[in-house]
Amino acid sequence: MKDWTFLLPATIGIIAVCLSIAMYFNSKTDKRIEQFSNDIDKRIEQKVSNPLFVKQIAEQIRLPFIIFDENERVTVNSGAEEYIDSINVTKKTITDRLTQPYKIIDTITVECKKFLLISPVLQCITSGMPFYDAKRVGQKGWIFNVYHGGSAITDHPLSQGEPPPELFKLDIIPNN
Repeated sequence: MKDWTFLLPATIGIIAVCLSIAMYFNSKTDKRIEQFSNDIDKRIEQKVSNPLFVKQIAEQIRLPFIIFDENERVTVNSGAEEYIDSINVTKKTITDRLTQPYKIIDTITVECKKFLLISPVLQCITSGMPFYDAKRVGQKGWIFNVYHGGSAITDHPLSQGEPPPELFKLDIIPNN
């Protein structure tokens, strides 16, 4: 049998040289990856700070909405006509011992042209009138009940003059 131990130092030397070369190229690759990442970050920063790009993104992600009053008159319609068939504001008469009967908003029903997976978001933009969660009505409708612990009075007899009508904003969340 021959003694191969004399090759051991040469083999260790060759392995050390190969590992050194691999580490050298690995560090160069890390630097290239870091430079590439920095280039991408700069390009993204340039795009995001471009007003035209921001405008394009805002137009694409803006939810369609409608602003209407308690008399069901539409004030602003920003793309919601594609989704809404009708809006019905129901008032109920309240009587108490001190004053004449007066009306408060009870429910707001929205009939949609299309089936919506997620309920529209309704908010009162004049008084912060609170609503319970929307409930589905039929296939395409939603009903919002007013929480009467809030300010839902529309024509209380003690109010001076004709109060301005409550304004509501309804955001539609399209199915995508």
